[in-house]
Amino acid sequence: MKITREEESEIKGTPGVSAPAPTETPEQPAAAAKPATRWAAIPLWGRILLILGIALLLLVFVGYAALQGMLGRIRRASATEAVSQQEETFESDENADDTLSPEDVIWNGADTSVMQDKDIVNLLLIGQDRREGQDRQRADSMIMVTLNKKTKQISMTSFMRDLYVQIPGYSDNRINATYAFGGMDLLDSTLNTNFGVEIAGNVEVDFGEFQTLIDSIGGIDLELTQDEARNHPRKNLITRALGAEPELNADYFLHPVKQGEFVLLCSDGLSNVVTDQEMLYEVIHGGSPDTCCQRLLDIALHRGAPDNVTVVLIQY
Repeated sequence: MKITREEESEIKGTPGVSAPAPTETPEQPAAAAKPATRWAAIPLWGRILLILGIALLLLVFVGYAALQGMLGRIRRASATEAVSQQEETFESDENADDTLSPEDVIWNGADTSVMQDKDIVNLLLIGQDRREGQDRQRADSMIMVTLNKKTKQISMTSFMRDLYVQIPGYSDNRINATYAFGGMDLLDSTLNTNFGVEIAGNVEVDFGEFQTLIDSIGGIDLELTQDEARNHPRKNLITRALGAEPELNADYFLHPVKQGEFVLLCSDGLSNVVTDQEMLYEVIHGGSPDTCCQRLLDIALHRGAPDNVTVVLIQY
């Protein structure tokens, strides 16, 4: 039996309309879920601790690098070459009336173990009597800096340079000779033998290095009265001079001068015997610069100037 299209539509309930055959839509695969990262899997408190740990490591690394940079600027002492016992020298005072023979000195061998203390750290500051171009010299300044870890206190003990001591491997001598003979190691050993102190480290300077240290902190300002400056025992000490060092750093000052003013330059041969007031009087009342200079020279020579006398007078 054949069924027409109209009859088929009636049977399906939609008269006169042909229903297209349904088409099957292919099923779309579900989107795959992205896997969670390791960072996301860490809880918040864990992330904070991790960040703080990394920051702390970076801080430690930077601090260590800075510390090594500072320590690298320290000039380390080279290996010490000790002099032989046949080369040791002795200082003596020929003008001394009461002298003592080395054979008359008796060392009792005191028990120095009482000086040992685990809470004590000793550092020795050494000032040696060395000039430019010289080898190792005697230590004329020896100061022991003691750090007490228990009481948190620092003390300083100065050893007199003329102390008569036992020097290991050498004859009995002044303690300042120890450094010249064997450097820091021998000096530390000598202090331990005679005083029972253990030296943990040493710092040494000479005249030039001491001046460099003072300059590095901006110098030290000292206020002296006119009388103190005039009578100071080292008022004429020269720390820099032409020919003394390969390079010379000169001090210079800018001082404005007005028309009619004078500038007087002189050596200590004049300033030691002629006062500032007398120089000023001669400059004002002495006539021409040539006449004034001659007058000042005559005064200095008349007073028995102990040194060369040089005078330069400039008039603007």
